[in-house]
Amino acid sequence: MTKLTFLMSILLTVTVAYGQKPVKVLVKENEKSVFLVQCFNDKNEMVSTGSGFFIDNSGIAFTNVHVVKDAFKARIKTIDGKFYDVERLIDYNPSLDIAKIKIKNVNGTAFPAVKMATKKSEKGDDIFTIGNPDGLESSISTGIISSIRSIKDYGECYQITAPISPGSSGGALFNMNGEVIGITTFGQIDPNRLNQNLNFAVNIDNSRYLQKNQNLSLEKAYKDLVYEDLISACMRAQISGDYQKLFEISNNAIKKNSNNWVAFHFRGNANYFIEEYQNAESDLLKSIQLNKTDIFLAEDYNTLGIIYRRAKEYEKASKCYMKALELNKEFASCYCNVAVLLTEYYDPNKGPDNNLIEFFYTKSIEKDPTGCAFAYKSLATKAMQNNDIQLAIKFLTASIEIEKGTDESLSINEYNNRGQAYIMLKNYSKAIEDFKYCTKLNPYDAESYAYIGYCYLQLNRKLDACASLNKAKDISEKVATDPKIKSLISGLIDDNCK
Repeated sequence: MTKLTFLMSILLTVTVAYGQKPVKVLVKENEKSVFLVQCFNDKNEMVSTGSGFFIDNSGIAFTNVHVVKDAFKARIKTIDGKFYDVERLIDYNPSLDIAKIKIKNVNGTAFPAVKMATKKSEKGDDIFTIGNPDGLESSISTGIISSIRSIKDYGECYQITAPISPGSSGGALFNMNGEVIGITTFGQIDPNRLNQNLNFAVNIDNSRYLQKNQNLSLEKAYKDLVYEDLISACMRAQISGDYQKLFEISNNAIKKNSNNWVAFHFRGNANYFIEEYQNAESDLLKSIQLNKTDIFLAEDYNTLGIIYRRAKEYEKASKCYMKALELNKEFASCYCNVAVLLTEYYDPNKGPDNNLIEFFYTKSIEKDPTGCAFAYKSLATKAMQNNDIQLAIKFLTASIEIEKGTDESLSINEYNNRGQAYIMLKNYSKAIEDFKYCTKLNPYDAESYAYIGYCYLQLNRKLDACASLNKAKDISEKVATDPKIKSLISGLIDDNCK
């Protein structure tokens, strides 16, 4: 290698090595873009601090949802000691923990905005963060991207070695070109201090999902975010069937805010599920009174309708159901409930209005084919009356499928009726399957054992037939059994099993 070539090689190496600016230079260029967020409750008490950064000179900025979710009002403090109010929450996504906010800018100040990365970062890349841990303004930490992970509820995140402490949330994660690649979000705390470097930042690319342009006042956003957290927690408890937890969560929310209609809604649901109907009625009426939105309003009227129907207060039930359908014309289960009400609440001189009952059941199926087992039961009865056995089997099967995984004991009549329909079609093997399921649900079902015996006889399986018929006879002698079934059992045994 010639001296000239060697010298050029050294110069090239030096150029590459110093193509990136030192961290202290990058920090100086960007720290004015990152600010402290101070959040206050409705009593003007500071409840939390966090970080944020400008993405636009007009005062548009990013932070974390969890930084501002408890803020009745908020302000920012820039590195030069100036305070600005947070004017609007332009958009937010709780699942990704990203909030886009607008800073009130009365003097037309040009805020220093960060540059967004255009190239995807990789595992092992050097990074640095600027944030305000515990209110310590413009604190810097450095590290590397130790992994890129997809984390439940946060989407794609960077796992970084740079520490994230309370107050750092919402700060900026930079690459070594001084470009923002993420929003510092959370650190995983281990009481044994074995995982001190588990810190995470949400990928800035996730901000593309902020598309709603909600443009809420901070006060309105505060209420929505408080309710959103409460709704999420209550829904998890309700879906899991933990009604005690549902009651506790909603009851605690009411203690904090006696005008929280969402909490009254869910406490009403909790009381309904544990059959404390008087308390449920009181809570749901309170929820309706306080609710200034359409959210859950139809559901509250529908649940009140069920409570009143069970108490045989049919006029009240009818008014609640009609109000629910007025609010939500797509409310499938409410159509179903109206049909159930009509089967009980009718003119004793005329009987049930079967055409009207069928109309509401049909509407229920039209809106949600899997939501109303009673609809299929009713339509199956009509099909049987019209001697359309195949259609009856179709409806009975639909009813059974809906009740699977809930309370299958509700389906015993449907299995029995479908078994009888299969007998009418001379499909004895299918009929045996259904009647056997009836005996599984109720081991003292003498009628089903009798039908099983009958079907075995039709299949020329006399030994199996007689075993089932004798079982039916033993049960009928110990428990109350329809005289007609007793007569059927005796006749079949006398003719075939003696």
